[in-house]
Amino acid sequence: MAMWSGQIHGQQDLIRVIDTSCEEICDGSAELITFRYLPERYFYWMSESDGKYHPMNEAVLEELCPGQYRIRKVDVQMDEIPIGEFQDTTLMGFEGISRFVFSSTGRKELSLYMRLDREINHLNYYLKAEYSIDGGVTWSSSQQFHQKVMEDAAGRKHIYYMLNFPRSAHDQEEIIVKIYQRKTEQLSGQPQFQVLRSFIESKEYEEYAFEVGIKHHIRIQSTVSNELEGGDGYISLALRGGTPPYQCEWDDGTEGLKRTHLQRGTYSVKVRDRKNCQETARFVVLPPEGEESLGRFALDAREDLIGTFRLQIKDLYRKPLELIITSLDSTMVKKFEINPLYEDLTMDLDLSFLNTGEYQATLSTSGFSKNVAIRID
Repeated sequence: MAMWSGQIHGQQDLIRVIDTSCEEICDGSAELITFRYLPERYFYWMSESDGKYHPMNEAVLEELCPGQYRIRKVDVQMDEIPIGEFQDTTLMGFEGISRFVFSSTGRKELSLYMRLDREINHLNYYLKAEYSIDGGVTWSSSQQFHQKVMEDAAGRKHIYYMLNFPRSAHDQEEIIVKIYQRKTEQLSGQPQFQVLRSFIESKEYEEYAFEVGIKHHIRIQSTVSNELEGGDGYISLALRGGTPPYQCEWDDGTEGLKRTHLQRGTYSVKVRDRKNCQETARFVVLPPEGEESLGRFALDAREDLIGTFRLQIKDLYRKPLELIITSLDSTMVKKFEINPLYEDLTMDLDLSFLNTGEYQATLSTSGFSKNVAIRID
């Protein structure tokens, strides 16, 4: 990832964000208030979940999903540098043609551009560079030149030859660059290349972080009445948030905000709004108080997790429960106290602390007791 100068700014005074209608709908947007298009300024945007930057050609980004985002502003600076004469034949097969000395203080992503007196067909064969970032004490070499066509102020196109520098060349007081070409006797008698113009390109970065949230979740408020005499439970809903009107569809195909004449059991509803955002809710209608229940209890070993059991308790409501693990000689090993339930319970129970062997698990409450055998391998 590229380095940048400056800070990562928040959204509060730089970016105007409109949140999405809901998690499923990508209708959010963000406007960079400071967006100004300049010839040497570029903007990019990225979703943190995607991790890739994309060109940003307008101030407003649309169709954004909920999540974290960044906008990056890149300012490209072009600074012309003087062309120094350089004659050196100590490098085998090459001779010096130009020398450049410049500072990279405060600069990132450096590139040297040279315009020559004529075009080179086999660029990385004919040219070679040596550069030093410590005043000439140590030198690095490169033949990785690139060709780039650029326009001048009058719209004329020129070919430039570009040399990129590594990050170690960033923010240095003095950089020395020596440019070599193949010796003239290897160029079929052609004269030495001449550098007509040269400049250093560098970049400055600013990043703006922002978040696209969700405007208004659909909120489902409910009133639930349990059975009093059997078959007389009801559920009444009140909806808030989202974008009305709403559509309510229950798991048995019934529609509407109110359900009446309900038997004991579990009921689920899916609520959609005008923008097709949705929320779901689940309700339990309990049997009449004091009515005896057969109750159901299971404790089954999970094959994928050694020592873990799936605990299921159904139709045992409003009363505290105890789950007691005993060894075969009836010695209590572990007791679990379970608060009164107002819906069926399914959960994983970790019994891996028990030694290998066979045990008995007993679930009991007022008017109910059941034993199951378990084994720890």
